[in-house]
Amino acid sequence: MDQINKTTKDRAIQVLVHSFRSNPGALRIMKKDSRFDKRLYELCYFCITMAMKKEGAYITSDQKGVALLFNSKQKVPLLSMLSSYIRLGTRCIGWDRALPILWKENIIQTKRPKTEYLHFWMLGVEDNTFGLRTIIEIRDYAYGLADSLRLPIIAETRLEKNRKVYMRYGFRIYNTWKPKSEANEVSFLIRDPNS
Repeated sequence: MDQINKTTKDRAIQVLVHSFRSNPGALRIMKKDSRFDKRLYELCYFCITMAMKKEGAYITSDQKGVALLFNSKQKVPLLSMLSSYIRLGTRCIGWDRALPILWKENIIQTKRPKTEYLHFWMLGVEDNTFGLRTIIEIRDYAYGLADSLRLPIIAETRLEKNRKVYMRYGFRIYNTWKPKSEANEVSFLIRDPNS
């Protein structure tokens, strides 16, 4: 796996756009209107840009998989973060929806561990039929990084099928939260190093 850079950023955004087109967790924050494709692009642009700023944006060797995985202690300068959030609010979310989304994200943040960890923020694979090799490359890289740093990996998901995959690969659920306004429960998962 390679870190995403200016040369591979557009390709990485394409991978996320493809994989998030029907992901309810990603789509729940987008404003629902006729500009779906542009808003989805902006969401993926934001996620990759923020992960790059945290030195945790990776693309697989076949350029069909993206992993946004960064150290929880890695911070983004306030001015840089604000400009990214303003772009996201204007081009994707819509300002009328920003406060409820920020409130939910704040609750999610409080349920994460207080100690240092690797945050597996997003995983996207473009090829859903033959993507196993790509997923294995992401898994091996993430586990190797976590084990070398002796840090747990945490992740969240709203999808039952993703929860099962995480658990098959050595994660366990350490917390859950059911937002009143949403159909799906959020599962908080953790994989301890060298497990």
